[in-house]
Amino acid sequence: MKNALILLLLSPQLLLASCQTNENLPRVNRQLEEKRMAQISLEASELDKTLTGNKAVYEFYFETYNLEDRAQTTVSYSIDGESITGTLENNLLIVPSTAGKHIFQFFYHSTYYEVYSDSLEIKANHRNRYRVYLESADYEIMTEKPVIYLYPKTRLDVSVKIDIHGENIFTYPVYNDGWN
Repeated sequence: MKNALILLLLSPQLLLASCQTNENLPRVNRQLEEKRMAQISLEASELDKTLTGNKAVYEFYFETYNLEDRAQTTVSYSIDGESITGTLENNLLIVPSTAGKHIFQFFYHSTYYEVYSDSLEIKANHRNRYRVYLESADYEIMTEKPVIYLYPKTRLDVSVKIDIHGENIFTYPVYNDGWN
């Protein structure tokens, strides 16, 4: 393995959290996450006779504050840690899935905060409709970090492993004991 330059970027929020010694900080972060989780609400759950076996479908409608944002055609999201870019039609994202509990994370646009779900349960052969209320950010934001960039001077095989302390909610590409 050859040497490569690794650039690690931290968002201001994470940088602040790493420098902060206030013992109330973890409680505040949990409250913020709970607030964002509350921004997804189930509107309907219906039997869909076109679905067979263990199949199910999630539908997410993104409620935006700015009408111009509704022209957006894609959204970045993850389901159970698998990162995907989905296509929007009239602010609606359709996600085929399987029955069970699934965890979602959405990044709609840099002027809105990311939205996290708790486990959203769906039954086999059902179609669940959710409304996702997007919270406008005071400042343009990026997805939560750190981000690792590799800039090798020549083509080489690289393996990256990180020591995660805590829960790793969303990675792109999906982190399975490292990236190769």
